[in-house]
Amino acid sequence: SNSSAASDVYKRQLYKQSLYPLMIETDKNRYQQKLICLKGYPGFRTVTDAYKLYTKYIYDPIAVLAASKINLLPYQLEDFFNLIDMADRGHVRVLIAYETGLGKTILAGLFIKEMILRYNTKRILILCPPNVRYQWKDELETKFGIHSILFTDIKNSEHPWEEENIIIASMDTLKGDRYLSDLENVKWDIVVVDELHRASPGNLRSKLIRILSRNTKHMIGLTATPHDGKDENFIHRLSLINQIITENNWEDFVRNCTFRRKKKEVKDIY
Repeated sequence: SNSSAASDVYKRQLYKQSLYPLMIETDKNRYQQKLICLKGYPGFRTVTDAYKLYTKYIYDPIAVLAASKINLLPYQLEDFFNLIDMADRGHVRVLIAYETGLGKTILAGLFIKEMILRYNTKRILILCPPNVRYQWKDELETKFGIHSILFTDIKNSEHPWEEENIIIASMDTLKGDRYLSDLENVKWDIVVVDELHRASPGNLRSKLIRILSRNTKHMIGLTATPHDGKDENFIHRLSLINQIITENNWEDFVRNCTFRRKKKEVKDIY
């Protein structure tokens, strides 16, 4: 019967009206209808993103949202789709500035996994402080099924960049002269820099990150403290992500390419 068939499947129907309601019919025991009406662009984006997720799960089960062992929160989902939109248009150059505990690593991991699944992306470098290398390796493996290796575990010391594709390295290790000259000629698909605020004008970390930024397609900076109170330092860090950033255009970059989430705002909104 129609009702028994409806009880076994999820039905979603979009209505093109002034309001953008999403009809959700789901119940394994009873046939129920729930109507959610959301006004304006937020409603439209919620509906289209939900429908995209649904069709991706049905028709593209190997994609990241079906393959990863995580439960996304709404703001993470919104920012993830923005990253994918950027990647589809070309290069990703963004600063993810969530407060501590809101999931910067999760968002970066989602993007990496999707790029691997969608474009067979291979050359990936995670640059981070030494004390979080094992955390990065564990989260990539357990949450996304991504095998990586710590730079210090690579056995080929003469050509370490040719030995492995997905590498996690301490920024304090790679900033030394021993590696900087080699990295000038190494190409990457994705570089993620965790705790970008550790880079300041003139220090070796900045020199390292600028070299990596020149040699990668996608560049993502992560920090919970993007601004230390000095505009010149903030502009410098933004220029490490996108080298066309100057004191004349940095505000446009912040407006368009920075994902900033605060715990109070997330709690209030969601």
